[in-house]
Amino acid sequence: MIPTYIKDIMLSLENKCYYSALALALALPDMCGAAEWPNKSVGERYIEWFDAYIGKYNKKANEGIENEHPWISGEMVYNLRNTFLHQGSPSIISSKIKESDNQLDGFILVLGDGTKIWDAALSIDIGNGKYKFKSMIIEVTYLCQTICN
Repeated sequence: MIPTYIKDIMLSLENKCYYSALALALALPDMCGAAEWPNKSVGERYIEWFDAYIGKYNKKANEGIENEHPWISGEMVYNLRNTFLHQGSPSIISSKIKESDNQLDGFILVLGDGTKIWDAALSIDIGNGKYKFKSMIIEVTYLCQTICN
């Protein structure tokens, strides 16, 4: 079934049905995590699956960068999944993210075909190594394609 869902996600993106693609893409880690760890809780297996297959590469890309920036983690995507699928809000609740580097002041989900914005993080250091404002922009097509790949 996973290849069928991936095909539907890609067709939705081609037809600019971004929210439909996002909803199904955010459900894929649920399905894959359940297959791999059926005895774990939904949140635990979702986050673990995402971080094992996607998130660790996002975090690794930040290693060595002074004042590490937020990355697309399993915890963040699980949070987006919950707010989007259960509340209809394409946002995250930063206070529910335990990883301190990923607690954001702003989160923006951008609709588009992936050619202009992929993902970005804006951080402002007030001089003592503490962030005054952390924000992340994630483009829907990029996120959907990343999960599908």
